[in-house]
Amino acid sequence: MVLAETPVTLEFASQMTWEINSFTKDVFGWLDSREAASTSKVGAMSSPQFQDLIKPLVGQDVSFTFRLMIYAISLARTQQCSDTKYQLSTSDLQKVGALAGKRCLKFLDKALAASSLATIFKNKDSKNKILALFLLAFGAILAIGYAEPASESPAFATNEVSCLSEYRIILT
Repeated sequence: MVLAETPVTLEFASQMTWEINSFTKDVFGWLDSREAASTSKVGAMSSPQFQDLIKPLVGQDVSFTFRLMIYAISLARTQQCSDTKYQLSTSDLQKVGALAGKRCLKFLDKALAASSLATIFKNKDSKNKILALFLLAFGAILAIGYAEPASESPAFATNEVSCLSEYRIILT
């Protein structure tokens, strides 16, 4: 319930075009520039709008898990230097983010394998799927950059699927 009750509002929402080509061009433009970004890539990727954007291309499970990863890790990072305190501790947010990140990386490992890419390129919507995979890989890199190094191995739930299912209910 805690993550669901924490709204993701984007002050720059009017500057965003929630379309896969436009979003990817914005990311490429930022990567190619020495200028500061006019929009937060982490904020945008933490939003329900981004989850809805990639859901048809990567599925409900992956879009949910990705959002949970980047949202939890960014909250853990910002909570440490913010006056706003959330009901989940920084440690809990880091654990949720790490668990979701592990699942995202497993998905990317399979999806970016040569055999999977060959299958994707046979489909008519291959360009958008490849762009979505790029954005997931880019977001995973951002999340890793936001994550704090673990001082010890986090204790994960014995059943990762049921743990993330509980958070699915929270975010949906």
